[in-house]
Amino acid sequence: MNFFDNHYLFSETYIKEYIEQQKHEDITGQDILNKYKTIKEWHDECSDSNWFTDFIRPVLDTMGFKYPPVKDNIIILYTNPPASGDRPVAVLYAVSKGFNLDSKKKGKYYAFNAVKAAKENGVEWAMLTNGYKWRIYNTRNVSPYENYLEVDIEDSVNNMESPDEAFTLFNLFFNVRTYYREDDGELVIEKIKEDSDKKAEQIDDFLRGKAEEILKDLCYGFKENMGYEKYDRTTCRMIYQDAITLLFRMLFFGYAESRGLLPCSEEDVDYRDNSFFKLCEEAKDVLNQGKAHEIKNGFDFWDRLDEHLRIYVDRTYNGGLFDNSDKPILREYRIANGWLIKCLAEIAYKKDRKTNSYIEKIEYKDLSVRNLGSIYEGLLEFNLFIADERMVKRISKGKVQYLKTQGLTLRKSDEPNIIEPGDIYLSQDVTERKDTGSYYTPEDVVEYIVSNTVGRKLEELKNELKELLKTDFDALAYEPTDSGKKRIQRRIDEETVKFIEDKVLSLSVIDSAMGSGHFLVNAAYRLANGIVDILCENNWESDEDIYVDIGHWKRRVVENCIYGIDINPLAVMLAKLSLWLISASNDKALSFIDHHLKVGNSIIGTDRHHVKVKNEKYPIFEVSYENYMEPVMKKYKVLKKTGSATREDVKKQQEIHDEINQMLELVKKKYDYYLASLYAGGIQDEMKFADVLRSKDINDFKTEEMEPLWKIAEEKKFFHWELEFPEVFLKGGFDVVIGNPPYVDVQDTEFRYSVYYTLSSRNLYAYMMENSIEKSKNGGVYGFIIPLSLVTSPKMISIKNYVIKRSRNIWINSYSIRPAKIFQNVDQRVCIIYGSKDILSECVNIYTTKYIMWNSNQRKQLFNNVEYASLTYPHNMSNFDIYKVGTDIELSILKKLNMKEHRIGDYLLNNDGEISEDELENHIFYHSAVRYWIKALNFIPEFINEGVERQSSKYKPIHFAKKINKNIPLALLNTSLFFWYWIITSDCRDLMFESIQNFRINMDEFDDKTIATLEILCENLMRSYIDNSEIKTCNMATIGQVSYREFHPKYRKEIIDKIDDVFAKHYGFTQEECEFIKSYEIKFRMGE
Repeated sequence: MNFFDNHYLFSETYIKEYIEQQKHEDITGQDILNKYKTIKEWHDECSDSNWFTDFIRPVLDTMGFKYPPVKDNIIILYTNPPASGDRPVAVLYAVSKGFNLDSKKKGKYYAFNAVKAAKENGVEWAMLTNGYKWRIYNTRNVSPYENYLEVDIEDSVNNMESPDEAFTLFNLFFNVRTYYREDDGELVIEKIKEDSDKKAEQIDDFLRGKAEEILKDLCYGFKENMGYEKYDRTTCRMIYQDAITLLFRMLFFGYAESRGLLPCSEEDVDYRDNSFFKLCEEAKDVLNQGKAHEIKNGFDFWDRLDEHLRIYVDRTYNGGLFDNSDKPILREYRIANGWLIKCLAEIAYKKDRKTNSYIEKIEYKDLSVRNLGSIYEGLLEFNLFIADERMVKRISKGKVQYLKTQGLTLRKSDEPNIIEPGDIYLSQDVTERKDTGSYYTPEDVVEYIVSNTVGRKLEELKNELKELLKTDFDALAYEPTDSGKKRIQRRIDEETVKFIEDKVLSLSVIDSAMGSGHFLVNAAYRLANGIVDILCENNWESDEDIYVDIGHWKRRVVENCIYGIDINPLAVMLAKLSLWLISASNDKALSFIDHHLKVGNSIIGTDRHHVKVKNEKYPIFEVSYENYMEPVMKKYKVLKKTGSATREDVKKQQEIHDEINQMLELVKKKYDYYLASLYAGGIQDEMKFADVLRSKDINDFKTEEMEPLWKIAEEKKFFHWELEFPEVFLKGGFDVVIGNPPYVDVQDTEFRYSVYYTLSSRNLYAYMMENSIEKSKNGGVYGFIIPLSLVTSPKMISIKNYVIKRSRNIWINSYSIRPAKIFQNVDQRVCIIYGSKDILSECVNIYTTKYIMWNSNQRKQLFNNVEYASLTYPHNMSNFDIYKVGTDIELSILKKLNMKEHRIGDYLLNNDGEISEDELENHIFYHSAVRYWIKALNFIPEFINEGVERQSSKYKPIHFAKKINKNIPLALLNTSLFFWYWIITSDCRDLMFESIQNFRINMDEFDDKTIATLEILCENLMRSYIDNSEIKTCNMATIGQVSYREFHPKYRKEIIDKIDDVFAKHYGFTQEECEFIKSYEIKFRMGE
């Protein structure tokens, strides 16, 4: 359909289904006919000079939109008259008849103008039209100027007598009905977008489910062609790495072909006959026709994929993805048709479950580069294993185990999971797949972090540019002549372009555990969009050829601003693939980014400040670091200037990069020597150590004696940041550090020579945060999603103090796992932390949210209008609590609690000396497993295990001193006040004894009347708990069948509220504060 273009705004699969579905809906033929006739009449009577008023506006009227008086060519669209108080639903930006909507010329970048107008008017949807072509843009899209849906009605209104398919589609997407607001406040078109996104996610899920089997079949294909009797670990690893590389290539071909990114065309017969989807289609046909056995031993599909398509594309693209010289398996071996055609069909088609035939083609246009990692990232940490005896794969509680069948009792359910000798399986080690602590970050989280880091840096630069150009703009405002205005505008444009080149494109953004590059892809989009915003802000036309095409700037940003590290070379390859896909151009080679994306352990490394020789200022470099790097930086400038427009340019860049590595080889060896010596037991001979560091000959480091040190360096994958990225560290460090580091407990001994401040935390996420923030420049910004333990765990005091002492401003958002959770399939309580580094500041401003709970249908709004409470602390203060509070009223309540001198712990039974029976009886029981209510009882609840009455381990006793009336703490622990306190101070998992001990209360301030009131309320509450309880029975894996009494505090909220009223008086709460406590997260706690 040349009159319809869904240019990546919606899922292609979904939009086709939606259009087909709407054909069967009751949008009466008469209605569309009347609209068509009216619009055609306006068109036939309209002159070009009055195109806007006599055609475009009447079209909007006919389609049912309402709008206020029109300003310029911008129309704010409503579904009801604006005076009704309704919010606008969209903004239309109109241009004259015949204007090219694809214009990328400054002053005529109409897509930018439309999106900008929508943003300024607080709406999500922008329309752009020249009267014939009508487009929809979405301001929240990651690339809002590039992605749109277009309908062209030129032929409809000029050459037709009745509504054709083009006009039907126009009526579908530009009818006011599509912008009606539904009961939940969302527009119909927003629901369409949500359903479209879900369809795209289904495709992601579908491919994710296939990825491992496709990869295994590729490995089988190589294994069969190699024909070895025995495969050692090194060979298995090479097979796996090259099979993944091949899978990435196939993925690249599919994505690039579907989006027209390849440097070839359908008119090119050589390409057309061997295109990726042509191969997939033929593979599908062979399998569906049952002819696979006829060709299974041949290699013609491999030859067409590898010898034709790979080499054909590589002529222009290069980039390393298609180069086999450093890939021994791909270079030396092939995959026979029998294995390859299945992989080609599986990667491109869905199967019919009944016929087992491949039928529906997977729409690769629907794949988001940002989601590619979710499909393939999980495979990156596996290894290839070949069973040498019969085994079985078993899955229990999410853990995958590979067990030898000898001596094992097999179950019927094991039959499909038997692994015969010689079979392939994928795992981290021979017997088990482990949880690596790496979670693929949801898109909205990535975008939120990028917005608050990269976005903030961009805003700083925009303000800096505004100040720089202030004099010019003042002069422009007073300049009377057109020629004079033109001259000043030209000067402003020149200064703006120079500012972008010097300042924006010199920004450095890094993710030191980049995985598939998700954060880096979004950062590239954000920077490129920001550059376009800066250029187009001054919306006059320019005589100069100023690029405002987002594609051009994405490429420049990827080449200049984006950096990443990962310990896994396959992850680095996937990140490169992701960045290539968003910046590829079919007339240019793939960008050279090897100097920015690197393999290594970003935590284990050293720098010039630690590699020292006594009494020598520059033992390693002989001169200062800056002077030593001067010739290296000259090479970097040549590399940058060379660019990567052609394959020859990329080759030249690679050669320059090799020269840089050679220049740094000696000093890298010295860094490795120093660090490996520490791991090997320390520096034993200071004189010898000093001599080695002074050496100018690389051969001094190639002795047999040093081999064990180089083995340590290789195994631990040392990564010395200032040598790997000298162009960044000569400027003071990175501007932006972002990411989702792995959440893994580790032994501190592995990192004791590289982690200087947070070693006691013993978790990779803390080490990576320290390393990343340490490598950022003063004034830089950081943003991470990490476990909630950062703010709640005593174990994490070191990383908490580190971040605080190096920041001026910190924002911390805390997220629950109930009823919905950030990571969909993982019960991981997390916080998002972002801030600005400032080691010179005397204090830090900390902005915190409440512990955010939400329902899954609220996800879209989760990161909008986040509410913060703020406190300021001096930098020299340490070990203070960060509370999960988000409002001033919570700070006020907390302040009043902390005014109490005593804590519950002060009233507990003292175990010193003899304890009377009366004292032992002065106890209560608290339930340690908490969801939305905390339960405390004055009796032991029923709990029967395998027919024997026992005490539940979840109910724990607290003994109070004899003088204390136990009804005071009993009442307190059941309150909403204590639940709120537990939420804001704890890890929100179990109720720990320490939380109770530390709660502030002066029990001796309660008079007899108040105590009597609490006694009555407690008696009523306990009786009510029992009366409304129920007996439940279940089987527990560790102890067998249990029966227990379950209580439901929410049904007795009226009693709990009265108890809260009593304690509100004790603390001096205002009525507003008391009501806040009683209604705290009440819709979730009551299950509404």
